[in-house]
Amino acid sequence: MAASAAPSIIRTVLRRYLSNCTGFLLRWIKSLRRGIVLLWPHLSIVFVFLGGLVSGVLVHQLEKYYDDRDRATIKVTSNNPIIREFGVVQVSQAGSRIRQRRLRDERRGSTLTINVPAGEYEICLRVLDKILLNEERGLDKGTTLQYSDADLPPPLPEFFPDQDFVEIPGGVFTQGSAGFAQSSPPHEISLSTFRIRSIPVTACEYSSYYLSTGRYFQVGYQADDVTVCSGKDEHSKPAAWLTWDDANSFCRWLSNFKGQSFRLPTEAEYERAMRIAHPKSKYPWGDSEYDPEMPRVLLANYVEFWRGRATPDRTPVRGFPAVNGLFDIAGDVWEWTSDWYDPRFYSTKEAKLANSHGPTMSPLHHRVVRGGSCQDPIEDLSCAWRGHVDPNDERHNVGFRVVKE
Repeated sequence: MAASAAPSIIRTVLRRYLSNCTGFLLRWIKSLRRGIVLLWPHLSIVFVFLGGLVSGVLVHQLEKYYDDRDRATIKVTSNNPIIREFGVVQVSQAGSRIRQRRLRDERRGSTLTINVPAGEYEICLRVLDKILLNEERGLDKGTTLQYSDADLPPPLPEFFPDQDFVEIPGGVFTQGSAGFAQSSPPHEISLSTFRIRSIPVTACEYSSYYLSTGRYFQVGYQADDVTVCSGKDEHSKPAAWLTWDDANSFCRWLSNFKGQSFRLPTEAEYERAMRIAHPKSKYPWGDSEYDPEMPRVLLANYVEFWRGRATPDRTPVRGFPAVNGLFDIAGDVWEWTSDWYDPRFYSTKEAKLANSHGPTMSPLHHRVVRGGSCQDPIEDLSCAWRGHVDPNDERHNVGFRVVKE
């Protein structure tokens, strides 16, 4: 009895289940129909919008296709890392610039592509403060004008090449002077051989690096690298308006970019470089303020140079005679060193250690600067004179140069 009733119960349960499912499905279809009726005006708007969007894209692509047929193409290809990083292509027409593009912005490859309408153009390729290419060309529609490294006049630009550095031989020298309280007592110190750049980092070089990090360089005003590097004199003046951290960050960036090691000089290295030609003299060039063979001819940019002229200012590097291949090692701008400043440091035993890197801290929280500047008297250009500046300060007369390890 119980066995024969089981299939009947199962069939009843299945019928009820199917009936419920069917009812739910019918109710869902009815609600969907009502929803479609209610939503139809809105859906029609969506369909019209999508249709317009698709047609707009098609029209744009068609316009682009026919427009490209009426345009000319300029392509610049370079495998030179300096050109790739700092190259700027400028396209001008009738004296007005209509395009300016940087090669480093072309992330997809080594070729920069610029499309322009057919016409007569002046095409210029700038790299730092040099113009590698500057010519007028007529471009017909549908044509492609292509440049490569082979089309550029030699030599191709270099950035901080080996020949820019002067080797300072290792050895023992006397650092300091009894003539200045903060530079006393004089003491002997041994340094290893090092290579220091012959000139300070220039405004053009620093602004080109600075813009590559997405920032504008401060040269008394906000300016990009093209503005600075194409200026009449500004490009070759020492970089200024930068903190100690700015200078140190440049060294790290340059090390990464070149695949070599660059850093700020220590205070001892800077004085050694100043004294390399005349170890016992007051100034890098000797004991006289002037050239002994040309009286009243100044040998560096300091405040006396501007007497009766104008407000003291930086001058282009290499504007004064070099001392042992080093330009502006005294004057023009103070230069950051890696050392903290302690006026009593020379009295400590650490000051006499070989390859001293200075004290571990500064009671004033200042860094040492060396060399004097355009705004200072001749005494500040002395080999032994120790300047010091808050590392967070940005000054018109403070720059830096680098040592290559």
